[in-house]
Amino acid sequence: MPWLNRFKNSDLGCYIGSIYAGSMAYADDLTLLAPTAEAMRFMLKVCSDYAREFSISFNCNKTKCMLFRPIGKPVAVYPRFYINDNPIEYVNESLHLGNIIDVNQSDSACIINRRNRSIGQINDVLCFFSKLDSVVKTKLLYAYCSSFYGSVLWDLQRIEIQRICSAWRIALRRVWRVPRNTHCNIVAALSNRLPLFDEFCNRTINFHYCCLKSKNTIIRNLTKYTLCDEGAQSPHGRNIRYLCSEFNLRFSMFSNINHHKEITSLFQSNQFNRLYDFDRSRFNVLLEMLMIRDGVMGLPSFSDNEVDVMINDICTNEH
Repeated sequence: MPWLNRFKNSDLGCYIGSIYAGSMAYADDLTLLAPTAEAMRFMLKVCSDYAREFSISFNCNKTKCMLFRPIGKPVAVYPRFYINDNPIEYVNESLHLGNIIDVNQSDSACIINRRNRSIGQINDVLCFFSKLDSVVKTKLLYAYCSSFYGSVLWDLQRIEIQRICSAWRIALRRVWRVPRNTHCNIVAALSNRLPLFDEFCNRTINFHYCCLKSKNTIIRNLTKYTLCDEGAQSPHGRNIRYLCSEFNLRFSMFSNINHHKEITSLFQSNQFNRLYDFDRSRFNVLLEMLMIRDGVMGLPSFSDNEVDVMINDICTNEH
């Protein structure tokens, strides 16, 4: 980046590429980013001067500092920073807007935290709305438990994401009261939505094009940078290349905003076709059996035991 070149031959060379982030709580979070220690001290001084002028008090106990360093380059000395003459504590991870930021630039802690919170939300929905039918509970599950704010920045190849998806499938099985070993495609088809992992991928695609369309020049340029060879190893760059290789998407289409609708439609249609790649007539029978079991439909010619046997057979056997 251009601003980085200014520091290449300075005395602050050991801090090149490092980012210091401090957050100060006052009505809302404030985040400061700087390439060098001196730059961070300058911004903190601006904050302190502003606080004195307008009688604002920063909470030093909630103010934290994180040092992001190049991989494989340990830092010998951590510079000290102060706000309102009070030292700022260094931390290895911090919760910001619901997402855990880690100095090792790993998504693991954030994804695990989001999975645990999601399970709590799912249990609340299933507890409070237990008497509703499965169709309504499915809609409530997606309405209250599927936001996953910040997931568009996760590395799609993280194994922790699969654990979230597994917890989500378990929730859908509980909603529809089907066997625990029900085929994943059937579970997703019952919700009439893409599987959660495919939803994460779809959100990443939409996020990419939103950044390309941004009115902010920095955001647009950073997004384009992830598409070139130098930016390929950035988290977003890896995600785009993963989407292309995994779902047979054309990489060149990601550089042109005019391809947004086309590539989104292509991705969704391919995934839905794969999702419903089973005997649909048997799936329709499954839906009818579930409606009979739940009392939505009445068919006295079947006993409760016969209905349960048919549901178990369709959900678990190969078709």
